[in-house]
Amino acid sequence: MVSKRKRLTIVRLLFIIIGGVTLFMLPSLLTAIILGEVSMIRAFLIPLIIGIVLALSAVLFFRKDAAGIRPREGILLVFLTWILSSLIGSIPYYLSPSGIHIVDAIFESSCGFSTTGATTLPDVESLPRSLLLWRSIGHWAGGMGIILLTVALMPLLGVGGIQLIKAEVPDPEREKITPRITTAAKILWGTYCVFTIVLALLYRIGGMDWFDAVCHSFTIMSTGGVCTKNTGFGYYNSAFIDWVTVVFMLLGALNFNLYYRMYQKKFRDVFHNTECRVYFSIFIIAALAVSVSLIPQYGSFGSACVTGHFKPHRY
Repeated sequence: MVSKRKRLTIVRLLFIIIGGVTLFMLPSLLTAIILGEVSMIRAFLIPLIIGIVLALSAVLFFRKDAAGIRPREGILLVFLTWILSSLIGSIPYYLSPSGIHIVDAIFESSCGFSTTGATTLPDVESLPRSLLLWRSIGHWAGGMGIILLTVALMPLLGVGGIQLIKAEVPDPEREKITPRITTAAKILWGTYCVFTIVLALLYRIGGMDWFDAVCHSFTIMSTGGVCTKNTGFGYYNSAFIDWVTVVFMLLGALNFNLYYRMYQKKFRDVFHNTECRVYFSIFIIAALAVSVSLIPQYGSFGSACVTGHFKPHRY
């Protein structure tokens, strides 16, 4: 049985995390205001107000002497966070003028926070731009992990974060990447942000407008891969954009613990890491196998490797 004090601690942390999740909607709300998407302003304001009320109630009315979080409580908190995040993140979809059914709204939201990349929307280009931005931000927030961001702020919440890290990011090696887990969380989120900014700039150089560049940098770094165009990346017909996408998809899917080791200049650990070796081996073998199978259709290995892999398709 979970003690009453621990239950209150879990509820307090849950309310604060959900309040933080709704803050990710601010860029979309500002976009709706700037573009005059009046119906979307209400769609984002409602979950924002709910999140702020929950967070303020947790700060003002719950006890601040938090009880220790054990692994099972950490798992419970992570589970509840993803459920409630998906529900509150579905509100803008449901309230949008696009007539999205409540089930589809929850599906889109949960696919975003889990970076699944699936969608039930047949015509994404008809969606309000503020909603497209929220769709991308949802993937980006889920890509590195909302819990990991929370852990970086744990000192402000008065509770340790290692149990949440174990529940959210199970590592085959079961190791702490640093004695100070909050420091590691900040470094990893910083790395994630830098990669995202670089990717957006490369997309802009490749010919995307700023809106598409930002949205796609969010979804590609999270490896969700959803697009703002109905025909996916084939819409741009650009080999530069295609290869940039491949490189950053690979970087985004790599275990971010390895980036921390690079930060520590432990390059040998990265080179000898079994997970890293298997990951790139599978990618290379699969890419070669698909390319060879497409040679009859495209005439040569080079054409099959480039055109075959990047022909217009939907994400």
